[in-house]
Amino acid sequence: MNLAGLHPTDKTVSAVKLSTKNFSNTTSIHLKVDAVLDKHLTKTPALLLCITGKTIFENEKGEKHTLTSGDYVNIEPHVIHWLTAQEESDLVLLK
Repeated sequence: MNLAGLHPTDKTVSAVKLSTKNFSNTTSIHLKVDAVLDKHLTKTPALLLCITGKTIFENEKGEKHTLTSGDYVNIEPHVIHWLTAQEESDLVLLK
């Protein structure tokens, strides 16, 4: 299986669950250029992996990380955060 073709081409932001087994969730996220995944939070710790592209991760604590292929960020629970794509990007979220 491959992430290419998993997301609809008509959406600027798309999330597709890859797995929900063993009390964990794995989600594929696709962002088109300049797309913003609006402010939100998670109730559990999460790990965000950048597979392709370039995306800015920011949170309410003032942290800002540029994610490119192979980069990752740990997301704290109950901290508002958001993403802005600088390039078309594919990411994987592990909870």
